[in-house]
Amino acid sequence: MLFAKTIKKIECIIYTSTAYSNCHLKEIPEEIVPLKEEIDVLMTKFKSMKGEELENEALKYFEGRPNNYTFTKALAEHIVVKLHGNIPTAIVRPGVVVPAYEEPYPGFVNTLVGPAGLIVLAGLGVLQIIDFDLSKHVEYTSVDVLTNATLAITTKISKTKYEKKDFYSFTVLYFFSGLSKQKSTILCPPV
Repeated sequence: MLFAKTIKKIECIIYTSTAYSNCHLKEIPEEIVPLKEEIDVLMTKFKSMKGEELENEALKYFEGRPNNYTFTKALAEHIVVKLHGNIPTAIVRPGVVVPAYEEPYPGFVNTLVGPAGLIVLAGLGVLQIIDFDLSKHVEYTSVDVLTNATLAITTKISKTKYEKKDFYSFTVLYFFSGLSKQKSTILCPPV
């Protein structure tokens, strides 16, 4: 964020977070969810620690989040909010990113992390059992649909002109793809 502020002709900032940054909540609002403590206090506290001490202290603030990934994504969202200044900014929160729906071709994937890696390991017979709670719902979006939506969001955010000199855009967007025909929802409430 600090680097972005040094760019003279920057038009907007798009931060890609995750739909799971607040997965500890039963209903996830389309806004920045407050943390137990202000981001400045947390960052000062965490910067002074290392290793196991940092790990143990951070766990106190997880608030039911299942892992470091979801917690640090929530922290990063707060940092973006605090530091975006007068640059129009959006946070995009996709679900799990899966292989391409259409572009450059159906099923395209250039990495074996996440769901693609599980599929390959299962296909090779290396992974034979997956402990998965089928009662849980997983939100996902294909990489090409997410990329196109992010480019469209970038265009919209950067072209928006604000009338008040002291008002700047801040938007949180959720992006999920449904199970059939890649139906997508983009929710764009101002924060």
